[in-house]
Amino acid sequence: PPRRHYIAFHAGLSNHVKDLPHNYKLVFDKIYLNQGKAYDPHTGVFTCPNDGIYVFHWTILTVAGKYFYADYMLNGNVVGRSHPNAATTNRAASSSVVLQLKKGDKTWIEPKGSLTGQHAYAGWSFYSGYRL
Repeated sequence: PPRRHYIAFHAGLSNHVKDLPHNYKLVFDKIYLNQGKAYDPHTGVFTCPNDGIYVFHWTILTVAGKYFYADYMLNGNVVGRSHPNAATTNRAASSSVVLQLKKGDKTWIEPKGSLTGQHAYAGWSFYSGYRL
């Protein structure tokens, strides 16, 4: 039988990030798993190594009085969103996307717009993905 090449990653934020500029790629740099090395922990970009169906999940926690509008990007186009809004207490938001990708497609998470007050909390914010 043909050998299957597994593609899967799970990463977290090792530092709090806040007040990020527009088009900033959120870098989840604490690697728990990076089978196939398709996720780059230096740029925050997942580059599709093989055509297929992929599933991505992310959770972002923000602290009281802050928020984080997150756009999930595929080759520069929004294909998913999440929005933790913590008016009076810490809040998290999670979201997922299932995408048909082609080799070379790129996905990442970025803040929506350039808004002050955005805050993603380290140790409680994660990003993962895998090929079905």
